[in-house]
Amino acid sequence: MSKSDRHPITRPVGIVDLARMLKISHSTVSRALDPEKQNLISEEVRRKVADLADRLNYRPRWMGKSMVSRHPRTIGLIVPAILDSIFFQELIVKSLMGVHDVLESFPRYTCRIHILPVRTPMTWPDSRVFDEGLDGFLISGLCGPYIKDFTPFPDRVRAFWNKPVVFLNLEFQLGKGVNFVGFDNQQAAYLGTTHLIERGHRAIAYLDGGGHFEESIRRKKGYLSALNDRVIPVKKELIQDSFPDEKGGFQAVSRLFQKVRTPPTAIFAWDDETAIGAIRALETLGKRCPGDVAVLGFDGLRIGEYVRPRLTTVAQPLREMAREGTGMLIDLIEKKIKGPVLKLVPGTLIVREST
Repeated sequence: MSKSDRHPITRPVGIVDLARMLKISHSTVSRALDPEKQNLISEEVRRKVADLADRLNYRPRWMGKSMVSRHPRTIGLIVPAILDSIFFQELIVKSLMGVHDVLESFPRYTCRIHILPVRTPMTWPDSRVFDEGLDGFLISGLCGPYIKDFTPFPDRVRAFWNKPVVFLNLEFQLGKGVNFVGFDNQQAAYLGTTHLIERGHRAIAYLDGGGHFEESIRRKKGYLSALNDRVIPVKKELIQDSFPDEKGGFQAVSRLFQKVRTPPTAIFAWDDETAIGAIRALETLGKRCPGDVAVLGFDGLRIGEYVRPRLTTVAQPLREMAREGTGMLIDLIEKKIKGPVLKLVPGTLIVREST
């Protein structure tokens, strides 16, 4: 039995008591309980302090006064409205989850969501979006096709709006001089292609579903770089254009096996939806996956866990990017850091049954 258990505290619990029981400094306890200083303390210590405070029903004296005196803040989140796409449905959900993860520790912050209409490109300045009541903005880089003249858009935002903006999932070539949390599509595609090569595949087809989009260009570069680095000849007939959905993947694989003399032993699809369509096409062609042809997707969508065979994929860290971006935005709003700030979050290979 500990000393604190033998001599229970009969007076109101204070920070000093929590610090003594946890064997840490009282300033550490204070920071762990302050939503605006929690980032200075490790997650493990924050959890221990919060658990003990809850167990002892401790409430900081300053909390009531603080929540009244500190004026509320509102940030905006702009996401594209492509609601018939599994990926974009998951993008919206995971973005909101990432924002929520951070705002739980910042109770005076709220988030306003703006979903871009598909057939109404956002221009600049757009009074519907850049509301005077907002303190900062998170903008998904995947809104690119729905923002008029997206490439110079970050510079125009900065010229028009002098409050902090953080771009999410923006290719880092477009990120010069702006705050953003990005994802290296080329590195991630290289990782996926290398996985197929290490499984013994040399005839690896690539289903290119992005056309002129930067994400597609860089994923294709990652695929080609991995082949070149292993001195594997690039066969142009194995690179097949595909509409980026299940139907497109089905049609692309059907065309591919009709026109090539030596069929591929593996297929790398530019996204998970295309990969699922590729698996269905292989079934129709009487090909076993992965016995005859392995299939690799890209995005890490939850649906990949439930198709048969379960889909191997390179996962985009959508929730983590939103979490990092929200924390960055709050630090910019509260002048804890100065921009421009760049943060790259790596992709993760999830190996399942399809390879």
